[in-house]
Amino acid sequence: MKLLKKLLTTTVLVMGIMMLTGCGGDMSTELNISDDWSGSRHMVFTANIADNASYVHGEYDAITNTVTENLPDGLEFSPVNDGENYIYTFDLYFTSQEDYEAKVASLLQASGQEVPEKLITYITPDSVFANGVNYTENFSTTELMDWFPTLLTNAGYVDSSDKGNIFKNGSTTATVMGESAETSASYDLDINTIKYQPINGISIYHSTEADGSFDRKVVISIPQSTMDAVGEEIKSFLSGNETAVAAGAWTSDNGVNYYTLEANGVTADDVNTMMAAFCGIPGETVFWLEEAGDAVGSSNLFFLNNTVHESL
Repeated sequence: MKLLKKLLTTTVLVMGIMMLTGCGGDMSTELNISDDWSGSRHMVFTANIADNASYVHGEYDAITNTVTENLPDGLEFSPVNDGENYIYTFDLYFTSQEDYEAKVASLLQASGQEVPEKLITYITPDSVFANGVNYTENFSTTELMDWFPTLLTNAGYVDSSDKGNIFKNGSTTATVMGESAETSASYDLDINTIKYQPINGISIYHSTEADGSFDRKVVISIPQSTMDAVGEEIKSFLSGNETAVAAGAWTSDNGVNYYTLEANGVTADDVNTMMAAFCGIPGETVFWLEEAGDAVGSSNLFFLNNTVHESL
């Protein structure tokens, strides 16, 4: 008797779970973002007609008209009834990160969702020593599209008890700046493919000559593993930092590669030009002189009692 009771209880639970999960469909998303930040978010809701016959209170045309009349701004809607499924496609197109974030915020508000202070985290290193993409969305597809099950429920097409099962299954796939990832429709998208090429260190040597001119040397120490991976790119990048007064040279010792950028007997302006080019901030004053109490004019720029300042 106890065994029969346990079996009956299990059967009731299974039937209950089947009833709870019977309604709904699949919400799949394809996100594509190009290098110029233009792109699209293609979201497709597919619900089997037979499976949902007892849960959906309305015909295809009526539901489609309701969705069309209440479509949030920024979305394009394409409905299809193939005889077996209702297929509702929602497309979001954008031309920039700002455009995408504005349209996402509008959809979240239409869905009654709180808009995160930071919708998207996007980092892509602009360096030969690092490459890849770090892209995170602080919202999920189901949060973004919650206006849809809310609309169906409020319009009486689906009972409120079944609203949470409308997006029964789903996935989000994305290609962002050439990097791809996939997650559940109910999870935030997260792509992190950044890889770093290590260097051993950077040393800067500086001296002032008796005539008030300067010697400046910058030495970058790079392991062989990094040179094996992106050596040609590094050589091309560093040669671009050379100026008319600063020449570069490569040496190696015990598996370590050294790039030396050197200028001798130059002026303060030359040092500033050299370091601004090396740091990738042309036009920025990073090195200057100041005489005790007052800024130094060009006529007495190289007095040995001047104070050297450097914002590096």
